[in-house]
Amino acid sequence: MLDSSVKEFIDKTSSSSPTPGGGSVAALVGCLATSLSSMVVSLTKGKKKYLEVEPLMDELKEKLDKIQLEIQEFINKDIKAYNNVMAQYALPKESDFEKFMRSLNIEKATVEASHVPLELALKLLELYPLAETLLEKGNKNVYSDALISVILCHSAIESALCNVVVNRNLLKGIETKEILDKHIKEILSKSTETKNRILKSSNYFE
Repeated sequence: MLDSSVKEFIDKTSSSSPTPGGGSVAALVGCLATSLSSMVVSLTKGKKKYLEVEPLMDELKEKLDKIQLEIQEFINKDIKAYNNVMAQYALPKESDFEKFMRSLNIEKATVEASHVPLELALKLLELYPLAETLLEKGNKNVYSDALISVILCHSAIESALCNVVVNRNLLKGIETKEILDKHIKEILSKSTETKNRILKSSNYFE
């Protein structure tokens, strides 16, 4: 899906095809959040008013490019994980042994599918400090873009965690569920607190 145009992605998402779905869309939103922060960097570099922060902008650009590439991969990772789960559901279930193996494979694939959006959410947390630095040091003419980057980052994290919950609810292993629950609460709490703190300090909506 990474080679698709925006329209192709939207059309495919709108269709009866189960992929790309919420997980891939969450990754795409994360990419857009990162892109906006990168744009702020690009519109800060080279400006006489911001020459003193040029080295900082170069450092931020390098970090943002790395995060962007990693987040992009989650678009296809989500599709691959979903397809793998569906493949296990399609396994034969005639004999007791086949039923046992099918159940085992479904559980394993679902655990793996829950890890993909969880890893995406964790990766997106890395964007916050970079966007926050841009709000403080970046070109003030694109301040709102840096702020939207923060808002989209939180939306992408919430969306990714929704997918974790969906997969978590399909699992049978109690211990695995508890571990996922712990991560979900921690990440959501951290993202919510960070986003709210940044928005409050910006005074943008007052």
